[in-house]
Amino acid sequence: MENRPIKYLTLSVTGKCNLACKYCYRGEPNNDVMKPEWAKTAIDLAAASGEGFHIQITGGEPLLAWDMILKLLEYIQKSKVQASVGLQTNGTLIDDNIARALLAHKVQLGVSLDGPIHIHNKLRGKAEQTLNNLALLTDRNVPFRTTTVVTADNAASLGKTALLLAAFPTIQGMALDLLVRKGSQPKSGVFPPSHQALVDGLVDLQRCLDFVNARRKSPIALREAERLFRPSSSRKTKAYCRAQLGQSLAVSPDGGVYPCGQAIGDPAFFKGNIAEDPAPPMCAALIKHSIYRECRTCEARVVCPGECPSRLYYNKETGAPLSCVMTRTLFKMHKKASAA
Repeated sequence: MENRPIKYLTLSVTGKCNLACKYCYRGEPNNDVMKPEWAKTAIDLAAASGEGFHIQITGGEPLLAWDMILKLLEYIQKSKVQASVGLQTNGTLIDDNIARALLAHKVQLGVSLDGPIHIHNKLRGKAEQTLNNLALLTDRNVPFRTTTVVTADNAASLGKTALLLAAFPTIQGMALDLLVRKGSQPKSGVFPPSHQALVDGLVDLQRCLDFVNARRKSPIALREAERLFRPSSSRKTKAYCRAQLGQSLAVSPDGGVYPCGQAIGDPAFFKGNIAEDPAPPMCAALIKHSIYRECRTCEARVVCPGECPSRLYYNKETGAPLSCVMTRTLFKMHKKASAA
């Protein structure tokens, strides 16, 4: 397959983690830490096209490799590559120095939060520490978003999660990730919500967001609604993600190359090592797993971004995937609100 410009680069900088999430997609944590030269090679590879791209820093828990991340941020700044940078963390290790550096380097910060304290502690742990550090981010005026993995345990609490987050002025948005059957998840005892539980949770979430946003200077955006209803002029492609277009590259802590971050560690999608010369080719291996072109079952298809191809691949869902339930529910609520 022909090489395509890299638009989304995932750097999983470490396999270490300080939590033990029940449904961890990586399975057992390890002590691997990415060599800085591998990360720089990947950044240079993405920058070679001369086009803008996004760098997403993940783990494990990436802040366990903070010194290495800081060197990367300084390298990106000095190299003047046309790249935005995001970092996804469990939030427990953020301190004053980290918060200031993230703000200075304009890092798009995502913090994992699976619900109110008792639910987050059940699924991830150290909820109090995470929330205390969200307060620290607010004190330092650091913008952030949160990501919630939606399960049977927390679907009914999505609205309460929004109310909890309303206490933090610098939160910009929430994102909802549907559970993926990978790593520890299949044996975790954590299950996806039923279709009805997801619908009820989304309705309550939207009700709470409407209540909260009517009282905030800056609204808390819902990523899934943004994807559906952003202006058509900004939707340059109907693909769900860059991996679907062969424009994504993910590098594991040991330098392994994969087509997307969710496929990291899966031998079926391993494409070589970033240290190889020449570098491994681009890969669009997940394109065939997309259901976008097959989805013609509801009126939301005019704006529907389709399904995450790797989630569809791992979950092997039959019937309507939960993503379709989510899309239809959000679409119906939007139409109802517009008509009111």
